[in-house]
Amino acid sequence: MIILGIDPGTANTGYGIIDDKKGLQYLGHGVIKTSPKDCPGERLRQINNQISQIIKTYRPDILAIETIYFFVNAKTAMPVSQAKG
Repeated sequence: MIILGIDPGTANTGYGIIDDKKGLQYLGHGVIKTSPKDCPGERLRQINNQISQIIKTYRPDILAIETIYFFVNAKTAMPVSQAKG
């Protein structure tokens, strides 16, 4: 079973892919970076496009997305929640 894990964020969205068919096998990882000069909608579009390409490439069976457990600043929590969506 191929598992895609995502750590969402608007500036940096991290991801990792593993396969657990024969133990845990590393398949790949990376960071999707967006420019703070771009508007929020453009940044979300870039994240969507790149995640879609990762899904097409690896065809994961399961997707796990990190949850925000706490936040200090609501201004940063909202964009991360948008990226998570």
